[in-house]
Amino acid sequence: MKYNNRFSLVLILSLLLLMAAGCGSSSTHSSNDQKQVSYEPSTLHVYAGAGLRQPLDEIGTAFQEKYNCTVEYTYGGSAQNCNQILLLKKGDVFVPGAEEELEPLRKAEMISREKRVIYHIPVIAVSVNSPIKISSVADLAKPGVKVGLGDPSANPIGKVAEKILEKNNIAKDVEKNVTVRTPTVNELIAYLGLEQIHASIVWEENTVNAKDKINVIHIPDEQNLIKTIPLAELTCSVKPEMSKQFCDFCAGEGMEIFKKHGYKPYEGN
Repeated sequence: MKYNNRFSLVLILSLLLLMAAGCGSSSTHSSNDQKQVSYEPSTLHVYAGAGLRQPLDEIGTAFQEKYNCTVEYTYGGSAQNCNQILLLKKGDVFVPGAEEELEPLRKAEMISREKRVIYHIPVIAVSVNSPIKISSVADLAKPGVKVGLGDPSANPIGKVAEKILEKNNIAKDVEKNVTVRTPTVNELIAYLGLEQIHASIVWEENTVNAKDKINVIHIPDEQNLIKTIPLAELTCSVKPEMSKQFCDFCAGEGMEIFKKHGYKPYEGN
């Protein structure tokens, strides 16, 4: 009986020690998990116009490699992106196709800092196999020309194209020739490549990778409306320092990437 009591006591003490050791192991594991989570790379969410995809994808890759983070883009029409930011109040940076697209966010006081970085220059893009000679803005009003334009309610190039046509007093005549309006400028390039339209007004840089399918007609400055593309840091950003770093990177090291894709640096900063 005496032996059994000693054995029971030893057994109880052993169990207590094992439980203590088990608790210590669990605590250490939990601490390691916390450490790993807290050091995971951050993610920056950038809204951007669909026509800016090529340079921004490349800039995003360079930024990720330099700062060990992730850049996630939401590409789309600038109006659509702006509405999404206003509705969700989430995101870090907005890069629209033209500066005036920031106005709703300015009114809502959702921009902490903005910076002009590059010019957006409208040009006339003509299908290489167009059966009708097009060499000026006025030629878009010729009978039989199939014209594609951006949707002015969805993207900056649509709004700018309308203003250019109004400025040159041919808006009504060109409207008769419009066969399609698209939510993004990339779709206009696709229509030209497929020869479903003869001509369009697009941004100059959108034609860089389509020279085999598109002829570019430059619009004289007095007939044109040249825009600027800004970078806007959002007040709803949960990573304001990283947002600033990204915008500074775009305007600095990223400028060579913009230039490679046909953009011209803004000269007024």
